[in-house]
Amino acid sequence: MNKLMNVLLIAAFALSAVCLAACAFGQPTVANNNQAVNAGDKTISTADKGESEAENLAKTIKVTVSSNGFAPESIEVKKGQPVKLAFFRADADNCGGEVVFPKMNIKKELPIGKTVLVAFTPQESGELAFTCGMNMMRGKIVVTD
Repeated sequence: MNKLMNVLLIAAFALSAVCLAACAFGQPTVANNNQAVNAGDKTISTADKGESEAENLAKTIKVTVSSNGFAPESIEVKKGQPVKLAFFRADADNCGGEVVFPKMNIKKELPIGKTVLVAFTPQESGELAFTCGMNMMRGKIVVTD
């Protein structure tokens, strides 16, 4: 019986580790709507939702920071819906040491290998730019009604 419990515990631990690795290093996803997003996509959208439980929860969108810039570089969201951007910088081969949202006066350091959340609720339609600290890498949030 003890051997079976040990095997089950090891299997559960291994599965947890695989899930965590997939979340940290896998493809970006939009939480709460099960819509997968390829890392190569230039735009992702959370705006095509009807009224549901997902509207009450913040959307979490993974943004990868690399020598190619931000991926995705354009993100579409709905006005009035909470948004969480999860910035992940895997290595130092880029100038993405920080992310800056000039219109919102947000500046966050992006340490290598760590996920940094930027959360906000857009109140106006239009575009919200974000850049690296050197203003060389650029992205945008497109807020729709």
